[in-house]
Amino acid sequence: MASYETPSVDVNANGWGPTALPEQFLNVPYAPFNKGDKLGKAADFVSNYAPRGSRYARDPSGVNAEFQYKHDSKEDATFQLVDTSKGTRPKTEDRLRPTWNQQRFGGRGGRGGRGGRGSYNDKPDPNGPTTSSAQLRMKGMQKQNKRWDRLSNARRAVTFRRRDEVRVDRAASVMVQASWTLVDQFEMQQLTKLQANIPKSEDLKWCGELREFDASFDRITSRTNTRVHRYDDRDFYYVTTTDDPVIEELAQQEQATVFATDAILAHLMACTRSVFPWDIVAQRVNNMVFFDKRDESNFDLLSVNENASDPPSQEEPEHMNHPDRLSLEATMINQNLSQQVLKTGNGAFYKTFDEPNPFASEDAKPASGAYRYRKFDLGGGLNLVARCEVQGVALKKGKQQYVSTFALNEIANPTLLRGAILANELKNNSCKLAKWTAQALLSGVDEMKLGYVSRSNFKDPYSHVVLGMQSYIPSTFATQIALNQNNTTSGSVARSSDIHKHVGKRQELWTGLQQRLGATPLFSGILSNQKGERVLEDSDDDEDGDVVQDSYLPNGPRSTERVRCRSAVSYEGSRQVPEDSTLLSAAQKAGCFSYIKRRHSIALAFASDDPTDDIREPSNISPADEGDIVGSNWEAVKAKNGVQLYKSKRSRCEVRGVTHVNASVKNVMSILAAGESTEAFADAQKTILGADQVIEAKVLALCAQPTNSRYFHCGLKYQAIKNPFGTTPLDLVYLDYTDVSTTHDGKLIGYRILESIRVPELRPSPKYVRASIRCEVYTVVETDTPGVVEVTFASHLDPKSKCSSSKRSQWIEQAGVRLANLRAHAEKTSIGNHLLPENNREMNRKHRSFTSGDKDKQQRNCNVCQHAFSFLRKRHSCRLCGESSCGRCCRKMPVLVEAESTRVKVCLSCILHSRNNPDEIRRGELGQPSRRRDISNSTFIIYDE
Repeated sequence: MASYETPSVDVNANGWGPTALPEQFLNVPYAPFNKGDKLGKAADFVSNYAPRGSRYARDPSGVNAEFQYKHDSKEDATFQLVDTSKGTRPKTEDRLRPTWNQQRFGGRGGRGGRGGRGSYNDKPDPNGPTTSSAQLRMKGMQKQNKRWDRLSNARRAVTFRRRDEVRVDRAASVMVQASWTLVDQFEMQQLTKLQANIPKSEDLKWCGELREFDASFDRITSRTNTRVHRYDDRDFYYVTTTDDPVIEELAQQEQATVFATDAILAHLMACTRSVFPWDIVAQRVNNMVFFDKRDESNFDLLSVNENASDPPSQEEPEHMNHPDRLSLEATMINQNLSQQVLKTGNGAFYKTFDEPNPFASEDAKPASGAYRYRKFDLGGGLNLVARCEVQGVALKKGKQQYVSTFALNEIANPTLLRGAILANELKNNSCKLAKWTAQALLSGVDEMKLGYVSRSNFKDPYSHVVLGMQSYIPSTFATQIALNQNNTTSGSVARSSDIHKHVGKRQELWTGLQQRLGATPLFSGILSNQKGERVLEDSDDDEDGDVVQDSYLPNGPRSTERVRCRSAVSYEGSRQVPEDSTLLSAAQKAGCFSYIKRRHSIALAFASDDPTDDIREPSNISPADEGDIVGSNWEAVKAKNGVQLYKSKRSRCEVRGVTHVNASVKNVMSILAAGESTEAFADAQKTILGADQVIEAKVLALCAQPTNSRYFHCGLKYQAIKNPFGTTPLDLVYLDYTDVSTTHDGKLIGYRILESIRVPELRPSPKYVRASIRCEVYTVVETDTPGVVEVTFASHLDPKSKCSSSKRSQWIEQAGVRLANLRAHAEKTSIGNHLLPENNREMNRKHRSFTSGDKDKQQRNCNVCQHAFSFLRKRHSCRLCGESSCGRCCRKMPVLVEAESTRVKVCLSCILHSRNNPDEIRRGELGQPSRRRDISNSTFIIYDE
């Protein structure tokens, strides 16, 4: 039987607490030990140099100082240790290090040098050269010593400058989720050593048309430069692989095992030169792999000075030389130049192919160019189909040569020679030039044209001139920029084959392409340059890996089918958004209307300065209890142009503005409720936001049947606007709900409520940032003053980026501009309605000076001040009443006549009459007010920042 011994326990007989320390531990140093503490090291024989103060310590740390190693110089003198390992030396030191001959004959202050102790090698060799030849040799080495001194000083200067450089840490293009599994990883150094033969290619299909290249651009110089024209009426398409209908057709015919576009393949071929983060999505259907770009990425935008030692600064987002703005500028220049270098007119040569542009729509004009679908044999049973772009065709000696055009922008010194400019671009934009060359090689063009473009004025990023153009053979240019075709081809082959091998380990269901290709398994992965190139596997079904766009509309059925998009993306970010009444089902429309109607009370409380009450019904809460529920969210900022502006106490994205308008509820709601057609909706948005702020506006679907009220409306809208917070434009998909009802005291109130909603069929464009309207409200309420209404605007716009105080100030300014535009339009409408014959005032018309030439019947006194007209008091005729008034008693007012703004003379009497007797809304046209919900709903006001 096992025995159990009771352990001994020390008892302190002298008092409470631990016992006295044993004698053997009295003089032993003690420090607390933790496994996480940093431990010192005795010596380091590998490092080249270390400061004297921290030569024998790994990191400065005060933990366990008693146990840190202390160097003893006396003990160190008793022994010597020989280190035979070679330390790592920077390349600059190897380049600037003196040679063996320099050390022997001319090393200043060193062994064997001038002023040194000499060495064994300095002894005269009986079989060596004579003294005279040695002296001549020494004179030659003295010149090299001077060069060594200059290089040494330069090395020190470079070293000091590098210490001051700030390292730029860029965020990854895609966040790796914890649920993703690392399938494989490609090392960049391994990819640069691969070699493979250039694969054979064949053409499968041509689509589009080609126009003749204008040879006059080859003769342009810096003195005979020409301005770059804008082609805003052309649509440039950047469609990904799986959205291409031709690739879909080729995939159904099983023409290849790997499908991609030339832009994606060129990026993979030049990835070793890239600096900016990037990622590519790899998806597998049956035995076929598709390389795609992410919808929300800036993959198609051109970089500027990506490889420069001093890249553009990212500190000022609104500056014209910010990397994002420069990228948009470079993309715009490249698009415009590709169209300008082509001939137009009757004498121009056109080459039209059997298949039209697969992405063109009926109401848009596509950019000139052709798509060449080529098949490459990669070996090992792998075939690659790539969609390649060709911009034009050149006629030389009766032969047709395919041409691709690219633009190099922002030349720092246009007076330099072209060779020097190209060398500078190779240093600063090595990745971009390598991608262009790879695209030209893939498309099989005979020539690639490089245009040198500069700003007309360095402060104007929208006006450019062409300073010159050079032609290169793609294979020859690839050799000049050190782009090894065998290496880039082998890298693409390795990526394609390894991904094709690994993607079969996991399969996911993707309903969009599955239904069109009849496939059942699908893999979705991501290629990223984060820590090398990685193939990641998304194990969940959300949009993180772009496996399934699984989202739903409120109270509507789920939709997981991805639709094909043949959308155009231009420099302004224009994207063709489908305008189809069948975009939403009947159940989804009913769900949208029910959802936005339930948000009615919360939205009105959000816009009100008193969030405890619904302004349509009397409050049943005492003033003493209002502060216990929720205080006012708004804090006054300033008053500008008759608009009182407020900021939120909770969020920087919430703004509010209040103004008074000399018009009626009808005049204001006529512009707020203009949403039945796309044309009316676009005009209304341009009026409120400003014509330069709206890029695109469309009505996607009507979610409620029209009623007797002309101001009742509920629909799904799409809108693209300029970003008030940054550079990249924003696009929005939201529900728009307008109506007119009455308050508890019988006053009219009109309102417009907007709230974003996610529709899976409307994917974000790469030119935009998909923003979100948490809540946006316009309210129009009658005041106690007849003819004056109070208009309130409150908004919570989530731009999907950090909102600083400066950005909030810009958003507040935008709120003031919106209300000022709305007020001006409503007042124009109020006065303009009196110009219509049925709305003219019943006044005495026998003295109308502009209808009769009889001087006896003309009015002799001013209708307002009753002063007689004279040489100094001229006569003016009112366009509303027809009466004559003097210049002091009339104003030139802006009015709306048939939806066009004009300025007419109006007397003060008519101005006051139009304000005191505005157009009224018939009570029979009003919708029934919604039932007021619980007051506690007002505490749910968009409290997310």
